[in-house]
Amino acid sequence: MAPNPPIPNLTPVYVTPTPDAPIPLATGRFAIQQGSYTGEGDGTLTLVWASQPRLRFYIPSLDPVGLLSAGKAVLRHLASNAEGVAQVTTTQHSQGQPDSDLGAQGHLTRNMIMGADQPADHVIFHLVNFWNYVNPCPNPTPPEYYVHRLVFEGAGWRVTLQAVEKVRDLVRDLDADSGYAITHAGKVERVDGSSFPRSQAQELFSALYYFFSFVRGFWCPSILYVARDAVGTELWQDWTVLPVTPWTKVLSWFPSDPGCLATVFPGFLRLWQNPDWQDILRVVIHWYVETNLQAGAIEGAIILCQNALERLAYYVLVHDRHVLPETAFQQGGGMTAAHRLRLLFTEFGLPLDVGPNTVRITNLPALAASRKWDAPQALVNLRNCIIHPDQHNNQRLQNYPIPARTDAWIIGLWYLDVILLKLFGHTGCYVNRRSCRFEGEVESVP
Repeated sequence: MAPNPPIPNLTPVYVTPTPDAPIPLATGRFAIQQGSYTGEGDGTLTLVWASQPRLRFYIPSLDPVGLLSAGKAVLRHLASNAEGVAQVTTTQHSQGQPDSDLGAQGHLTRNMIMGADQPADHVIFHLVNFWNYVNPCPNPTPPEYYVHRLVFEGAGWRVTLQAVEKVRDLVRDLDADSGYAITHAGKVERVDGSSFPRSQAQELFSALYYFFSFVRGFWCPSILYVARDAVGTELWQDWTVLPVTPWTKVLSWFPSDPGCLATVFPGFLRLWQNPDWQDILRVVIHWYVETNLQAGAIEGAIILCQNALERLAYYVLVHDRHVLPETAFQQGGGMTAAHRLRLLFTEFGLPLDVGPNTVRITNLPALAASRKWDAPQALVNLRNCIIHPDQHNNQRLQNYPIPARTDAWIIGLWYLDVILLKLFGHTGCYVNRRSCRFEGEVESVP
């Protein structure tokens, strides 16, 4: 793990004192343009959470009164000359009179950027619904060490992550009622201290979205970026919001010791900076997260999990390591899906058997043994029964009880966990979702 440099506490620019608390972003004079109409008025721009985070604007009165309707528009904050594409959802004439004040509200469909694109020394970001980790203290412990701060590096970038004040209270409330909260503030900077343009920061935050989501096990974005120069003067803000999963309990490979991020992140970012690998990681981590959330119930999750494994098998075996020709993945290529998965798992030194019953795997081992399946065959057979709804497969699926399907979901995700961790170069501790008996139990990546 990278050492913690002697830095002051990392203070967030925006906070959520309670879950789902709205975040005021801007007030003052706004202009809204739709077709030939342009009106101005005093209003507000606020981040609200609802079912997903949105940048909501509200302008009670627009001048001049004109023809404005629900639909696309351009919203501009006049003091900063920042603008964004907006969706007007409601227009209202006061007292119902056509010639009276006109008001409008809606939300931005993309981000809004405040300030000129000047090279930044560092950028502050805000992380939503991340793990409430505790970083073990070294011995001896430096005076600046803080158990809720992490520092990790990769590809010339340094990322500092620190929990907000009263994070335990926030997480307690999230555990009780779900919702959304900024749990951590973060900072990105170049390891060599050089400045960088906004485009490079945005590329890094795109990577961090997938990285933090892989770590968390659900969609976990960094949002609301604030760029500063070396003396702390604000240069620009990018009010980006991204899809996030409401707080929920999920299985994850992430161990209680968060120092593993220092070994996972460099390998992740190295692959991400390869355009071909980036395309693969975007798709595979998307399916991984949705699988972990049981999108489409357990049956849909099994399908998504095998899709992710097949995509990895294709790219790793054909293009990255040149184990198979392209024809092996073409229709009529003579190689079954189960055989391709066997080659993928073998390439990473992983066992092919379903394994014994554990506290989490309770039914599939006996079913697989009775049918002489290994793990690849079990995953493929269950998936085929789900996606090919003929009478024969419907009958077969009824013979595979829900516990066996749940076992297949866990085993498939375990393969994804380990393969991705190995691709990222992590050989340390992780949580084995197939066999962990209690929170905090870890073992070495096989």
